[in-house]
Amino acid sequence: MPRPNLILAGTQKAGTTWLHRCLGASAQVFASKSKELNHFNKGDFASRNDAYFAHFPQQDGARYYLESTPHYFQILAGKVNVAQNIRTTLGDIKILLMFRDPVARYESAYIHHMMKKRFDFTPEISRFCNEIKMLELGHYADILRHWQGYFSEIGVFFYDDLQNAPDALIARVMAFLGLENDIPQRQIAFTANARATKARRYFSPDAALPELTPELRARLADYYRPHIADFAALTGRDLSHWAQSGASS
Repeated sequence: MPRPNLILAGTQKAGTTWLHRCLGASAQVFASKSKELNHFNKGDFASRNDAYFAHFPQQDGARYYLESTPHYFQILAGKVNVAQNIRTTLGDIKILLMFRDPVARYESAYIHHMMKKRFDFTPEISRFCNEIKMLELGHYADILRHWQGYFSEIGVFFYDDLQNAPDALIARVMAFLGLENDIPQRQIAFTANARATKARRYFSPDAALPELTPELRARLADYYRPHIADFAALTGRDLSHWAQSGASS
């Protein structure tokens, strides 16, 4: 039975669902039918390895077997070192990461937690908090360095490019994997979930999707500015536009 040799490990609210679906449309990639298996972030993961591997049946023509769990991209998940668990179990496999302006990620994640009833619904988002690692998950450089200590091939990609040029982004991902780009054009198109639709579905027919207050947006921008500078230096990417507005999602 094959074992995964490609993990899309994060980050949350940065287009991982789109990328999982795109890669799964390639004849060269088998993507697990269920996204977010959340296997390696459990303390007892090894006792459930057989059930985990059963998600990846042999497929003719597949060069990669992909799992996508954005919750993996942490230094520690509780007391669990996810990167170490993956390396110990699967070896030095390829890792994919998608990154997004951490202010926008904070807003999108906060709304997601409202939808899941983890946070109370409020018309505006004004809380500066680290519950469910809301702030910590935007410390991209710190977490990336941790993962680089375990894996030699980490593909770093950006939500900005998904919004602006998804065709070019998926071409870069396939090039990183050493694959011919056989993903159908119809699969590549990306449209962010409509804010009004999400508001009606999860809150009420006349609700508007909450947004960060200007005060919180400015505070988050100040908080993340040194983290963004560190991440830009680490990746060689110009991220000067990040945290200037923290565009809504």
